[in-house]
Amino acid sequence: NLHSRVSKKLLLSQTLARINETEIAFLESGKIPFSDGNEYNEPHHPYSYDLDIFGPHSLFQHLNRTKTVMGKRRLAQTLLHKSVDQEISERQAALQELTKHAEWRQLFSAKAEMANDSEKIVNALGSWTTEQHSFSGWLKILCYLLPASGLSLTLAGILLGFHPLLLNLAGTVFIFNLIVLGSKVKHMNREIAHGDKINETLLRYSELLEAIEQTDWKSQHLKEIRAGLLNGSSGASQKLHELSRIFSALESLQNGLGAIVFNGTFLYHIHAYRKLLNWKSIHTVHLQQWLEVIGEMEMLVSLANLSFNN
Repeated sequence: NLHSRVSKKLLLSQTLARINETEIAFLESGKIPFSDGNEYNEPHHPYSYDLDIFGPHSLFQHLNRTKTVMGKRRLAQTLLHKSVDQEISERQAALQELTKHAEWRQLFSAKAEMANDSEKIVNALGSWTTEQHSFSGWLKILCYLLPASGLSLTLAGILLGFHPLLLNLAGTVFIFNLIVLGSKVKHMNREIAHGDKINETLLRYSELLEAIEQTDWKSQHLKEIRAGLLNGSSGASQKLHELSRIFSALESLQNGLGAIVFNGTFLYHIHAYRKLLNWKSIHTVHLQQWLEVIGEMEMLVSLANLSFNN
């Protein structure tokens, strides 16, 4: 709706302003407000400890402009592992391109910050993808047959002058719908228990992927990243957006009276649960790859920011 769109634009503007104010303050004062990545320190690594790769005033802290968990992980991984010559060359070309697109980088960083993700959410997504449940054929039939029967009986009962038998049968179907829902409530709660308001974070992730998909990149590395996201009938951003909507629908299960009415009439959450399992069976194999793309782009944006500042 209009209010949510205006609120979103306002939040984006505020986030952009904060990112620029923080960067300007850093350049003018030299005080580093960014995460130092100390959690990624490896005392037994050949050089990370001796060269102060992580920790206060470290290389990581100077470079880091990442906003998501995947971005921080990818930047740390890049600093900890040697790259082959071809990878270095492709990355340099990508950085040259990104350095010229300051506005795109800032918008990407702002949207990444708005994702407001955490280790808990990212780890929960990883756990969620490993669990598989099936949606039986009989349940698929019932989730269409029962609502259609209930609505038909209700309509017929009203048209026939509030026929008591038909309306009683419609009421019986309503109750049976709730019994069907009850048989799957534990499974549904298990699916949505992996993260609080995870649909919001997934929506932000989809916007980050969309920003990559909609840009006509010139460098080979960025072109390959984009091509990987667009592999299929629809882009990765659309698929994540769809998953966000499904999670949002399932979370409304906690809305007591509304859940009773919508499930007694339409088996609303059974349909949402079926869509979730269907999404998982088709796309879960790609989810980790899409998250890694966000991390890769955030790492590149951090390095491009250094190039831009210097």
